[in-house]
Amino acid sequence: MEDHAKVLIDVLQKELVRVKEKARATDEWFYRLLSVGIVPFLAFLGYCAVNPTYRILMAALPFISILGVLLIGILSNHYLYASYYGGYLEHRINILLRGEELLDSRFGGIFYHGFGSLVFFSYALSLVLLFLVNLAAYPIIDATIKTFYRDHYKTLGRSAYVLEYFWQLTFLFLFVVLAICVVSYVRSVRQARRVTRMIGQ
Repeated sequence: MEDHAKVLIDVLQKELVRVKEKARATDEWFYRLLSVGIVPFLAFLGYCAVNPTYRILMAALPFISILGVLLIGILSNHYLYASYYGGYLEHRINILLRGEELLDSRFGGIFYHGFGSLVFFSYALSLVLLFLVNLAAYPIIDATIKTFYRDHYKTLGRSAYVLEYFWQLTFLFLFVVLAICVVSYVRSVRQARRVTRMIGQ
């Protein structure tokens, strides 16, 4: 093997390690979100639900949950990056090695990608959990907002409109976040596929 090819393989391997580290960091952030972020937050919601003084704070639950959906979308985008760019680097190294020596992207696709993977189920479980928590809290939040609006209508001023149209604003925010996630996903995948076609992968 020529010295130039050896140097190039070394550079590509270092870049591949960097991409894998990025994917591993994404895994750590996701499970940290589950263990450190969600569990204490659920405990706080339980405290607010049984304590009338702080019950109005539960109104933040839908918005925080939607931000959680956005965060999951951002983490998913990191996985897409690692998948496409890591696959490209692996493809280039295999060309220089003149054989299919590195198969990480193929086995990664089997174990980590697709609807049957553990990663997919983890993300799906998180979204289902967010939905169920919001569904269970809906009657409490709705009653609390109506009571707070009725008792403080005159002192709230124009901000009273936020409570009056609380659920409409919540669903509008959800629609905007979902639209951003979908558009970003479609755009990223299309451009990544265009690049892979250009380089002949």
